[in-house]
Amino acid sequence: MGRGARGGGRGRGRGGEAGAAPQPSPRPPTLAPPSRPQAIDKFDEALAIDPRKHDALWCLGNAFTSQGFLTADAGAAAALFTRAASAFKRALAEDPTSDVYRKALEMTAKAPALHAELQKQLHASQTGGGGGGGGGKARSASAATPTADLWWDVAGWVALGAIVVGVVALTRGGPTPATA
Repeated sequence: MGRGARGGGRGRGRGGEAGAAPQPSPRPPTLAPPSRPQAIDKFDEALAIDPRKHDALWCLGNAFTSQGFLTADAGAAAALFTRAASAFKRALAEDPTSDVYRKALEMTAKAPALHAELQKQLHASQTGGGGGGGGGKARSASAATPTADLWWDVAGWVALGAIVVGVVALTRGGPTPATA
């Protein structure tokens, strides 16, 4: 009664049995870092077929930008950002009316500075330092007084509530009636 009782008859169920169908992955697919170079290759293949395909050029630029931000080496990231800018320029040349392509090109120009800041912040968080202008001291002071932070949060919400009640009372055209 072993297999029959569980509903796992012959040719079904586990992948190790003969004739078993492949089981679907329990997790949705993700674009893992090894997949980005494959995506770039696929976009290059598509552009080999139609080099004027502006949406493929835009996707290629986004792939280069993503890969650049995931690369720790500033030189390698800069090279990827340059390739992204080239793809965005080509896309914009094919469709000069696209604000999306124009904005992507503008943002790519800012990418090296954003990458440097990102790497600085990642390094600070990994070393436990308080990079970013003395943020470490501010965090340690606030961590030492969680009760004070809670008090200020509650006081802020009470003040906001009082302001809202006051605005509502003023928009009604006069003072609220007194309760006796």
